[in-house]
Amino acid sequence: KLSSKALVGCSACEICGCFEFEIVYVGPIRLGRFGHVSEEDYQLRKCCSCEVIALPNLIEDIASYYKGDNYRQEVDDSSDSSRFYQLHDGEQIQNLSITGTSIFRDKIIADIGCGAGSFLDGIKGFSKKAIAIEPSQNFKTKLAEKGYDSYSYVSEALEHYRSSIDIAVSFSVLEHVSDPVLFLKEIHDLLVSRGKLVISTPNANDILLDQLPDDYGKFFYRKAHLWYFNSTALQVVLNLAGFKSIKIVPYHRFGLGNFIAWLQEKKPMGDIDMEFISGAMNSVWCAELERSLRCDYLFAEAYK
Repeated sequence: KLSSKALVGCSACEICGCFEFEIVYVGPIRLGRFGHVSEEDYQLRKCCSCEVIALPNLIEDIASYYKGDNYRQEVDDSSDSSRFYQLHDGEQIQNLSITGTSIFRDKIIADIGCGAGSFLDGIKGFSKKAIAIEPSQNFKTKLAEKGYDSYSYVSEALEHYRSSIDIAVSFSVLEHVSDPVLFLKEIHDLLVSRGKLVISTPNANDILLDQLPDDYGKFFYRKAHLWYFNSTALQVVLNLAGFKSIKIVPYHRFGLGNFIAWLQEKKPMGDIDMEFISGAMNSVWCAELERSLRCDYLFAEAYK
């Protein structure tokens, strides 16, 4: 299925304009939660220059898709805010392990793609003001009830907060947007001089894609994710958007038991406790994957 040869003569890369690609995956993709996959196969191509991987766009009207309930039902089984908190409150521990809290003290911050506001809820006591940017209409209602100044998109927030935001965060959003570079440029325009962005996205060099390209591939690649980034690709799109002093921060979320379970069961089992795996082994496992950039997630810190 896979080819290591560059394909010349295809349409140009939408990120950098290169005409050379390699096929990294051919097969079904995930449609929503685990267990729902496409009947047809899709071909994913990796640009030989910027290394961004593109999924053929399966969404006709992206703006309407993200504003309505279909997207949240596909991703979280529900567009209800209580379900969102149940699924995502715990993720804020990993986000805060990267950002810390002191950077938000007395600052104007914006969370782009904030969902129902889990991260904002955790730091609003530190910030001078918190701006919520979220297209889901159900979540926007909840955010307004909490008193957040909320907007559907960055372009709307720019009318009031251009060059006014001290720190912007955007967790697990970049892979969803139709134009990653434009998305990042708009965030760049929100920031004050030397303002900071912290962003995260799944890592396209996840070790399980090497070990189980078909079984993990049809789980990893999904309808709602239009783009996939490794550390090089993430650096490229941030540079193209005008960001400077970019630092890639690798992060692995799962222990060795999760990896072994995938090899055995060929499906997500979570962080499985295994008698022979100690805390020290898990620490070494995660540290090595982060060192070699084969972890499952990437964060980036960048400045205007």
